[in-house]
Amino acid sequence: MEWVVGDWVGIRTDAKDGRSFPIKITVRPILGGDGFTEEIEVQTGSKPYFGFSASAFCAIEGVWIMNYVNRSTGKFVKMQGDFADGSAVWNSIDAERLRESRLCYERSDGAWTRTQMASEDGGATWFTIFTDELQTEGGPD
Repeated sequence: MEWVVGDWVGIRTDAKDGRSFPIKITVRPILGGDGFTEEIEVQTGSKPYFGFSASAFCAIEGVWIMNYVNRSTGKFVKMQGDFADGSAVWNSIDAERLRESRLCYERSDGAWTRTQMASEDGGATWFTIFTDELQTEGGPD
């Protein structure tokens, strides 16, 4: 997942109404490269959206774990990640959540697409909440 490290800019598109907003994501390595943090800022108008996550490999569980929080709710969400070349899927793993979350990362041609999805029926069906289309701050790699 080294490819996510850096400064990213782009557009977040709301799947419900199609509105688009400027987004900036800063990803930094932590733990000597064994994890990373993400800081997210979306200019949604009068009140920007801010989010933060820390992700690292959990040796005890043998999986990647992300803890995510945003300024809107202030509630941490624990997610588990699965990776393949140029992609990642993070799924919420909190048994007490009423709605499951899934965050998908896809990399192509120096760009990064992040899609947030949710399920209200235990994962039988998923709907998209938003899609982020990103490129490195200086332009494509």
